[in-house]
Amino acid sequence: MPYLFAIIAAVSFASGYGLGYKIYSGEVQSLKIAIEASNLESKRILDTSRYNVAAAEKKALESNMEIDNARKQFVETSNALDAKLDTVSLLPRPKPCHTNPMPTGTSSQSLASDSADAEYAANFDRVIKEKAKIADDSANYAMLAYQFVSDKCGIK
Repeated sequence: MPYLFAIIAAVSFASGYGLGYKIYSGEVQSLKIAIEASNLESKRILDTSRYNVAAAEKKALESNMEIDNARKQFVETSNALDAKLDTVSLLPRPKPCHTNPMPTGTSSQSLASDSADAEYAANFDRVIKEKAKIADDSANYAMLAYQFVSDKCGIK
């Protein structure tokens, strides 16, 4: 009978050990499956992030090209206006000399001189307005560039 108890004890021990091994193996297997699923999810997130970064870089390059093209167009327009401005004189023409030091009445020369002064005043106003528009365009370009650098590049 002591052999019987020894055999029962050995069988009980072996079945307990086997059952423990199966449970432990099942936990390890479930953990392995969970880790593989987590790795797949991480890889998917990493691939998505890489795609988003590449798209953001492409968009930033396109925006940079748009800003560069706008800047080139601004420079060309500004240069054209400066060249046009060089042809316009802001200084009034000298008034013609009168042979008579004291004007008598209204002469045709003084009327012509007054109309030339009015024409130059109008040209002066036009040029000032054009330069003010160029200054406004420059300020808008500077704000656009600042916003681009702040928003897209993270530089504050």
